[in-house]
Amino acid sequence: MSDLIIQDQRTWEWYVASAGQTVFQLPFQFFEDADVEVYYDAIGQAPDPVAGKLASNQYVVTGAGLNFDQPRYITLVSPAAAGAAVVVNRNVLEDQLVDFTVGGTITPQNLDFVNNKLTVLIQQVSTQLEKRGLLYPVTSLVGAGQTTLPVLDPGKFWQANALGNIQAALLDENDDWSTLRSQLVSYLQEAPGTDLIGYYDTILHTGISLTLFLNTLNEEYTALKDGILSTGFASLFIGALSYVPTGWIMMNDGTIGNAASGATTRANADTQALYEMIWNSVIDTWAPVSGGRGGTSLIDFNNNKTITLTRQLGRALCVSGTGAGLTARVQGYYFGEENHVLTEDELASHTHPSAAGSVPNPAAGGGGALSSARTGTETGSVGSNTPHNNMQPSAFWNVIIKL
Repeated sequence: MSDLIIQDQRTWEWYVASAGQTVFQLPFQFFEDADVEVYYDAIGQAPDPVAGKLASNQYVVTGAGLNFDQPRYITLVSPAAAGAAVVVNRNVLEDQLVDFTVGGTITPQNLDFVNNKLTVLIQQVSTQLEKRGLLYPVTSLVGAGQTTLPVLDPGKFWQANALGNIQAALLDENDDWSTLRSQLVSYLQEAPGTDLIGYYDTILHTGISLTLFLNTLNEEYTALKDGILSTGFASLFIGALSYVPTGWIMMNDGTIGNAASGATTRANADTQALYEMIWNSVIDTWAPVSGGRGGTSLIDFNNNKTITLTRQLGRALCVSGTGAGLTARVQGYYFGEENHVLTEDELASHTHPSAAGSVPNPAAGGGGALSSARTGTETGSVGSNTPHNNMQPSAFWNVIIKL
């Protein structure tokens, strides 16, 4: 895997080819040639998602593993016809090939790979939202009894008029797509004069209702999200508790359990997966279960026991395992102190020599002096036993974890 710097980019592009054209630029980065899909339709319409997909031997991919400022393109084996539609698409597989095992080694290369893949998959979802949009060619209106929506003219979407008849409406007054989309969703609840009936799906190559589209998209996004951000994934988070995303909890040294458990961080059935993961990954010393651990994590969860989240508040995060020349640390283990008073055993070995000198000799009537060594053991006392600061320069964030 190349060491990529992933920039903001769309992962799909539609070109209208000139006669004999063979080279088409790729507006996105990709890891390997197999990540690139090419679709072709000689009539200039949206390429069919099945029949229009070219086999990998019908084009050559250039630029795998390159950063954004380097050339990336495909070259068709057979030149395109004039007006042909050529669509290039990045389709990185939704899988996770790197497993961070307990006590295993985490390398910068592995972290870079995981972060890069997560970034490109999110970009694919973002582009998916755009390209399943409302802007494709159409010439006809919907007639009585018609159930399939034809393709839309550029800049139009399907809408019901005041009489309930379906007609194409212009988008000229809504050039901001994000505003438009939010308006269209809200229109579903309004009177017939503003109801959005449907739109043309460029992936399925058919007209469908917006309700069906939103439901389908939600399922696709949920599957992708759950596949990448599974139970136990943690993240730094700058927001307060009220901003924690749905499906996540704050790592606040509290407890989790079922709805009847009385857990302090979250008491709900949706904590079961995280509860069992912590139960099976962290020993009771560092993630204690109320009343002690029973036979299995499921038994404890169903018996309304809570489990304590591993401690995070005010603590630096470290990686568990055994580093070269370092002490083995298990998951959940915590130690250290903010302030510390030195003990005698922690002082460097040293001596305090006694001072030598002359003292008066009273037996000689003050007529002379007697040289004598001072042999006392006390040489004076300094210091106050005040604890000293024991912290490295630090910055504090919240940590959230996926249920």
